[in-house]
Amino acid sequence: MTTTQPTKSIGVAILLWWFTGLFGGHRFYLEREHAKTMLALGIGGFVLLGLGIVGLLPFLFVGAAVLAAVGVWELIDVFSLSRWVRESGTAAQH
Repeated sequence: MTTTQPTKSIGVAILLWWFTGLFGGHRFYLEREHAKTMLALGIGGFVLLGLGIVGLLPFLFVGAAVLAAVGVWELIDVFSLSRWVRESGTAAQH
Protein backbone atom coordinates (compact mmCIF):
# COMPACT_ATOMS: atom_id res chain seq x y z
CA MET A 1 0.00 0.00 0.00
CA THR A 2 1.47 3.31 -1.04
CA THR A 3 0.51 6.71 0.20
CA THR A 4 0.42 9.56 -2.23
CA GLN A 5 1.85 12.92 -1.38
CA PRO A 6 -0.18 15.85 -2.68
CA THR A 7 1.63 17.94 -5.23
CA LYS A 8 -0.18 21.05 -4.00
CA SER A 9 -0.10 22.64 -0.55
CA ILE A 10 -3.26 22.97 1.55
CA GLY A 11 -1.77 26.10 3.14
CA VAL A 12 -1.29 27.81 -0.20
CA ALA A 13 -4.78 26.74 -1.28
CA ILE A 14 -6.34 28.24 1.85
CA LEU A 15 -4.39 31.50 1.47
CA LEU A 16 -5.47 31.78 -2.15
CA TRP A 17 -9.06 31.04 -1.15
CA TRP A 18 -8.91 33.77 1.50
CA PHE A 19 -7.29 36.50 -0.60
CA THR A 20 -8.45 35.69 -4.15
CA GLY A 21 -11.52 33.58 -3.49
CA LEU A 22 -14.05 35.73 -5.31
CA PHE A 23 -11.92 35.46 -8.43
CA GLY A 24 -11.24 31.72 -8.13
CA GLY A 25 -7.51 31.91 -7.43
CA HIS A 26 -7.62 28.69 -5.40
CA ARG A 27 -9.38 26.93 -8.28
CA PHE A 28 -6.68 27.99 -10.73
CA TYR A 29 -3.99 26.78 -8.31
CA LEU A 30 -5.67 23.39 -7.87
CA GLU A 31 -6.51 23.19 -11.59
CA ARG A 32 -10.23 22.78 -10.94
CA GLU A 33 -13.03 23.03 -13.43
CA HIS A 34 -15.01 26.24 -13.62
CA ALA A 35 -12.10 28.42 -12.49
CA LYS A 36 -12.68 30.74 -15.44
CA THR A 37 -16.39 30.88 -14.65
CA MET A 38 -15.65 32.01 -11.10
CA LEU A 39 -13.19 34.62 -12.40
CA ALA A 40 -15.77 36.00 -14.85
CA LEU A 41 -18.54 36.09 -12.25
CA GLY A 42 -16.31 37.75 -9.66
CA ILE A 43 -15.11 40.46 -12.03
CA GLY A 44 -18.57 40.88 -13.53
CA GLY A 45 -20.14 41.23 -10.11
CA PHE A 46 -17.71 43.97 -9.13
CA VAL A 47 -18.21 45.79 -12.44
CA LEU A 48 -21.98 45.70 -12.04
CA LEU A 49 -21.67 46.81 -8.44
CA GLY A 50 -19.44 49.68 -9.54
CA LEU A 51 -21.95 50.74 -12.20
CA GLY A 52 -24.63 50.77 -9.53
CA ILE A 53 -22.52 52.89 -7.22
CA VAL A 54 -21.91 55.53 -9.91
CA GLY A 55 -25.60 56.00 -10.48
CA LEU A 56 -27.08 53.11 -12.46
CA LEU A 57 -29.06 51.75 -9.52
CA PRO A 58 -30.44 48.54 -11.12
CA PHE A 59 -26.87 47.33 -11.69
CA LEU A 60 -26.19 47.72 -7.98
CA PHE A 61 -28.75 45.05 -7.12
CA VAL A 62 -27.67 42.70 -9.91
CA GLY A 63 -24.00 43.08 -8.94
CA ALA A 64 -24.80 42.44 -5.28
CA ALA A 65 -26.80 39.34 -6.20
CA VAL A 66 -23.99 37.98 -8.37
CA LEU A 67 -21.41 38.57 -5.63
CA ALA A 68 -23.71 36.95 -3.05
CA ALA A 69 -23.99 33.86 -5.25
CA VAL A 70 -20.21 33.74 -5.71
CA GLY A 71 -19.84 34.12 -1.94
CA VAL A 72 -22.02 31.07 -1.33
CA TRP A 73 -19.96 29.18 -3.91
CA GLU A 74 -16.83 30.21 -1.98
CA LEU A 75 -18.21 28.88 1.30
CA ILE A 76 -18.85 25.54 -0.38
CA ASP A 77 -15.33 25.57 -1.86
CA VAL A 78 -13.60 26.01 1.51
CA PHE A 79 -14.99 22.67 2.65
CA SER A 80 -13.74 21.00 -0.55
CA LEU A 81 -10.16 22.31 -0.47
CA SER A 82 -8.56 19.42 1.44
CA ARG A 83 -10.16 16.83 -0.84
CA TRP A 84 -9.04 18.75 -3.93
CA VAL A 85 -5.46 18.89 -2.63
CA ARG A 86 -5.50 15.11 -2.05
CA GLU A 87 -6.91 14.59 -5.54
CA SER A 88 -4.15 16.74 -7.04
CA GLY A 89 -1.62 14.21 -5.68
CA THR A 90 -3.38 11.21 -7.20
CA ALA A 91 -3.91 12.96 -10.52
CA ALA A 92 -0.21 13.76 -10.79
CA GLN A 93 0.71 10.09 -10.54
CA HIS A 94 -1.52 8.94 -13.39
